[in-house]
Amino acid sequence: MNIYVGNLSHSATESDLRTAFEKHGEVSRVNIPTDRETNQSRGFGFIEMPKSSEAPGFLSRWRPFWTALSTAPPRASS
Repeated sequence: MNIYVGNLSHSATESDLRTAFEKHGEVSRVNIPTDRETNQSRGFGFIEMPKSSEAPGFLSRWRPFWTALSTAPPRASS
């Protein structure tokens, strides 16, 4: 399951997100996009959890604290 996390502090790191999500299940990938010119975080990130069954526990617990949180099913491999 792919999870979008918005409104991140510009000081948040991929390691910070991984640590937060790994408490609730396996994390296969973390990505925080950066601005091309400034190399500063763009304030959002993506977390991939390979086991969709683990994501709802995390989402139900943390949704009240994040204003921009959404999920998407994984893309089919081509």
